[in-house]
Formats: sequence, structure tokens, C-alpha cells
Amino acid sequence: MNYFFKNLLLLLSLLTSLSLCRPHRTINVKPGGTIQSAIDLAKPGTTIVVPPGIYTEQLSITTPHITLIGHNSILTPPSTFKNNTCTNLAGSGTQAGICISGSKIVLQDLKDFNGEHLKVLSVGKSIKGTTITGFSIKNFGGLGIAIVGGENTVINGNTVTSSSQYGVLTVGSENTRISNNIVSSVPGVFQFYFIGICMDDRSSVSISHNDISSYFIGLCVQTPRANIYENYVHGVCAGAFVDPGVEGARIRRNRFADTLPTCPTDTPVFSSGVSISGGIGTLVEGNRFEKLRNGVVIVDDDGGDNGGVKVVARGNVVLGNWFKGVGVDLVVNSTGRNVDRATTIRLRTTSYMRRHSSYFKLFLSVPPPTRKTRSSSSTTLPNEDTIDRVFQDYIKRMEKPGVYGDNLEIVAFARCYGVDVKIYQREFAYLVSGERDAGEESDDDAGNSMLGKEEPVVGERKVMHIAYHDWEHYSSVRNIDGPHKGLPNVSPKPLTEEGRQKQQKVLEEGVVIMPWMEDVVEKSLPGDCIVTKQKIREALEKSKGDVGLAVSKLLDAAEADAEAEEAEVEPDIDAEGEKVASKEKEENTGRKKPINDDNRQKKKPPPYARQTGNKAKRETARERKERQQKEKIEKKKAKANGSSGSGVTSGKDSKGSGATATSANTPMSSNEGIKTLHV
Repeated sequence: MNYFFKNLLLLLSLLTSLSLCRPHRTINVKPGGTIQSAIDLAKPGTTIVVPPGIYTEQLSITTPHITLIGHNSILTPPSTFKNNTCTNLAGSGTQAGICISGSKIVLQDLKDFNGEHLKVLSVGKSIKGTTITGFSIKNFGGLGIAIVGGENTVINGNTVTSSSQYGVLTVGSENTRISNNIVSSVPGVFQFYFIGICMDDRSSVSISHNDISSYFIGLCVQTPRANIYENYVHGVCAGAFVDPGVEGARIRRNRFADTLPTCPTDTPVFSSGVSISGGIGTLVEGNRFEKLRNGVVIVDDDGGDNGGVKVVARGNVVLGNWFKGVGVDLVVNSTGRNVDRATTIRLRTTSYMRRHSSYFKLFLSVPPPTRKTRSSSSTTLPNEDTIDRVFQDYIKRMEKPGVYGDNLEIVAFARCYGVDVKIYQREFAYLVSGERDAGEESDDDAGNSMLGKEEPVVGERKVMHIAYHDWEHYSSVRNIDGPHKGLPNVSPKPLTEEGRQKQQKVLEEGVVIMPWMEDVVEKSLPGDCIVTKQKIREALEKSKGDVGLAVSKLLDAAEADAEAEEAEVEPDIDAEGEKVASKEKEENTGRKKPINDDNRQKKKPPPYARQTGNKAKRETARERKERQQKEKIEKKKAKANGSSGSGVTSGKDSKGSGATATSANTPMSSNEGIKTLHV
């Protein structure tokens, strides 16, 4: 009995499967035949193969599960059109090259046309499983391809050229897939061509790997949870436009480039890579923005195209995008709360600078107040109020989107986020360390609720790699989470092996001398202490970037040189005033070394002349003799009185105080602050 029922169930299952199987049939369009004739003959499940050639006709598909395969098949407008569901869809008199439509479609009344396309009010029965591939659709006055009330439609590998309103439009559909198409209009007259690809579906549309150019808007997003990824949109005004009230769109890993000069300059949403006008919960992630007037624009919709109902942009997230040659990376003009990673990082970094103002103020150039007198001795240094005002103005400017940061902001970012930053420039690189003192306190006890007190970074710090490619803009060259293999080649010419080894050494040692360090050292030296740039660099290298230590080393070296010159050029004088020749020089050479252009060095004033900061006249032998005799007399008197003489200051002691005063003229003499930049 059981055996009988098992066989019966198996037979019923087989019969059911056979009844559900759709017959697969292929129709080949013959030379001289029409594509529409084959479509009219096709049953569900039919594949229609179209050979190469030019076909002057419009196509209408209403049968489900039709696959239309072209082989370099070109579709151009006929002399007369037949009305179908897509007629007037993009305005009065417009037609579509290929119209895919379900049945019992109810469209918005043409008198209510808003300048874009008619809305789908209801769909009686969807058309399922249509696939269009391998066609070139050219010069249709309204739309290249239109999908109305479709389901599981695939538009793949087609070229749509110069369709004046829409290249591809899908409305009232579900689960549409548009990929690997080229959609463009005639360059130079793009203002007459509206949108490349537009999706106004009920749900679940995917737009990927398309090349879209020369339209006013590249992609229009009117479908909730639309998935737009890895498209190349260029030579348009608005790359992707998210309409008011559209929720959950995802715009990821696309490339937006080249705003045209004829695009509107007074409306950021129509001159940008991605525009979110009243969109809700949009994710803009991992995109590449190049040579655009604006990168991402988030604004509230004023209700002009929405019956006067205003829509607030909220919950939109912008993170991990790449910008190069963009006028303003991000424009936000919304009353809603949006999560913008770039602005969050900017504000958090500037907040860190505010709370550690005593450190970052040291690096700002603050001009002295206007002097009341023109006397050279009336130098007035800026007071603390002036420095604080300049610093606060600087921070306010840095808080604005689109203002580029510099090394100062990179140092603040590294410390704030606890990451190391490796910066590559041509054939060298340097490291900005994110190390900070454990539990370092802010200058402002009130702090900022977003940050509070910084905690030390536990474990190995992550490294962010950025490059200064074309001397305009920093850009990230590696994912912070890795992998990190090898050195990026960011030079205009390939690195030589020597240059690569030098770069590797710099990265390993964390040592580099920045131009601003050289400038600080040079300005810290007395005016009469002449030192070459090369010597300044060598002193900084020996001092591991410690500017104060480098200044001290250079002053000591200058003093030693001056004393050596004095010993070589001037004869010694004994207590009786008689000249004593240098026996050592005579023994070694037998004569005085001649002075010529090769070995002549610039004479430096002795240390006791340098301390005044003025050009001092060198002592003559007679004057030196008189000074030494006076010193001896003073010492004898002091000894006779039982006290040590202290009325004469030696040149060496004077030098010491003078050097200290000189170093104190620059805030960079302190070692604090240089340690964060591993140089």
C-alpha cells in the first residue's frame, strides 16, 4: 500500500513539474524582416535573435518572459509612430524606442504633467522577465528605453544615444536591473537632454556599471532603497539626484567627474556629483569625485515641485568618499540631522585644536600691532588677546566645509584620532605621529561633549597613507584597515631604486626635515650669524627635528668657528705686550698659510660682539692688550681684598646669555610640539 502511494505521489509531482515548464523557443529575425513582427509572434519564454543592421522601427513588448538579443543591431525612429503605453510618458508627443509595459496601466493625466514624466497610479498586471541586450537605440525624441509596470526586467549591454528626455526610464516597476549600458547625448547640446537613467519604481531597483554622459542629470533616484553602484557619470551637471522623500537609497563606489562649465553656478544641487534634495536615509559611500564644482550637496526641498509640501533632508550618511579637484567637497544646507563623516571629522579635529589651543597657537603667524613710532627700537610683540583672536578666527574658518587643511590640521587629526599619518610627496615621505600623552587634559575644562578628555590609544596605532599628488589636494592612497604592502608610487616619473630606498629609509626611521622647520631655525638665529640652508638641515637631522636643539648646535658651531678664526688670524699677546708667533704653525708648514679664494672664509664677529645683535668692531691687538692688563689689575686688587673679581664679564659668559635670549625669541625653541612630528 505504501509503495502504491509513493509511486502515485511521484507521478503527480512529475506531471505538475511538466505543466509548469515554459516552452523555450528561439525566433531569428531574417534579413528584411522586422523585430516587431517577431515580438508579436513570440510566446512567453521566447528568445528573439536580431542580426546586425539598421532597423527603423519602434518596439512594444507586452508579452512576459521575452528575451531580445541584438548583435550590433541599431534601432532608429520610424517616420510615423504607433501609440502605446509609453506615448506621452515624458511629455506630450514623446515616444520610446523600446516600450516594455504591463497591462491595465493607469497613468497620471497629461494635464498634470510636471515637466519630468507621468506617474504610474496603478498596475493591473506586471510584465515579468523581459531582457533587452545588444542594441543601439539612437535619436528617439522622448525616451530610448521605457519600462512601465515591469517585474524582474533586465536592461544590459545596450547603447542609448541622444534620447532627448530620458535615456532609460523605469516607472511603476519592481526589481529592475539596468547594467553595463552606455547612455549619452550629443556633447555640447546637453541642456536639451534631460536625464540619462531615471528610476521611479515601486521598489528594488539596481543600477550598476553604466557609463552616462552629456545629460543635465546623470541618474535620477525616485525609488526607495534603490541600489546604485560602480557607474561612471561624467560631463553632466548633477551626477545623481535623490528626490524629496525618497528613503534608503544607496549610492556606492561610483565615479562622478567633470562638471561642465555651462552648468548653473547659483544652484549647487545642479552642479554636483551627488545631490540629495529632501532625501531620507541616503548612504553615499566609497565614491570617487573628480573635477566637480561641488562634491555632495544635501539640502531641504522647498516643496516647489511637491505641492508646496517641504521635505527636510535627514538621516543621510556621507562617508569614505574620495575627492580630487573638487571646488567644495560637501555642501549641507539642511535643518535635519545628517551624518556626514567628513564634517564630523572636520569638527572633531577643530574641537581638539580649540581644547589644546596653547599648543596650536604656537604655529600661527600673528602679525604685530601697528607701531606708534617708526623707530627701529620700538618693536611691539602681539599680546595674548591678539593671538587668541587670530586663533579663534582661524578655527572658525577651518570649521567651514570646503576649506582645505594643512600640516597643522593633520597633526591635530592624528592626535585626536590616535592614528599615524604617512604623507608621500614626490620622492620622499614623512610621518605625523598620533601619539599623545596618557589622559592629556584640554585647555578648556568645559571641553566639548563630543570628545571630552582624550584617552591614550591602546596597542598599535593604525596608519593612514595620504599623498600630495599634484600639489593641490591630499588624497588617501590606502584603506586604513589594509592591506599595506609596498610603497605607493606617487611621482610623476617612476621612482629610481635610489629614490625608493631613500623613501623606505625615511619611513622606517620616521625622520624628515620640513621646510617650516628650516625657516624657524633661520629666523631664530641672530642677524649676524650667517648659516647656509645645508647646515641648518644638517643640524635639524642631528637633532632629530628638535628645533631648539638645532639652534643651540648652530650657535655653538658659529662660536667655535669664530674662535678658531681669531686664533688663526690674530697673534697672541703675552702679559708684557710682546707678540708671540705660532710655533706650531711654523713647525708644521714653515710659513704662514696663504689666503686665497679657495680657502678664504667669511670672518665672523667674536662671541662677545654677537650678544649685542649689532655689528661690532673687532679688537685691535693694542686694545686687547689694554683690556687684558686691566683684567689682571682688577684680579690683583680683588685678591688683595680677599674676594674674587667679578666686575668683568668674559666673552664666553656673554655668549651664553645672548644665545639664551635669542632662543627665547621663538616659541619653537621648546621641545614640546616637535615630538609629535617624527622628523
